[in-house]
Amino acid sequence: IRLKYHTVIEVLPSVVRSFNNGSKHGDKLFEWNDMLSRMATDNKRFKERFHFLQGDLSHKAFNYSVVSVYQGKIYMSPFIYENAQLHTEDFLVDLNHNTIYESILNKKNTVVNSQIENSLDKECGSCKYLNICANRMVPLIMDKVFDNRKECILNKSVIELFDNEVYHGNSY
Repeated sequence: IRLKYHTVIEVLPSVVRSFNNGSKHGDKLFEWNDMLSRMATDNKRFKERFHFLQGDLSHKAFNYSVVSVYQGKIYMSPFIYENAQLHTEDFLVDLNHNTIYESILNKKNTVVNSQIENSLDKECGSCKYLNICANRMVPLIMDKVFDNRKECILNKSVIELFDNEVYHGNSY
């Protein structure tokens, strides 16, 4: 497929699209992270063969919001390795602003600022990727879906493979 159509083949864990707020999803994410680590042992081949979106500074981060509409309400859709569909109060967009656009921006700004301020007691507090993850709402998922998990749910060793090309050693 890759050669015939000159395209990529997407492989996603889909655990974040099937949230039921159960702890098994955290376990599945760590299985995914372990698989990424094994695939990335050959760094050069991994970087040549994979378009790793979590290592892309601009993907689903700054000035970017993904939303879902569910039962007539709008919810923010965080990005871990793919967009998550979470239809709980924590991700609900309050439509009491002038426009839908302003409502979404207000929710996103509130969530991002809150995550950065409240991440000091987690691994996130000292992580150079905190700003990017906060814009993708990863700390909020760690708090609300994975029951206040303190350790990172992402594979930072694989993200760091892209540090020189994308983050230039610093995500701020």
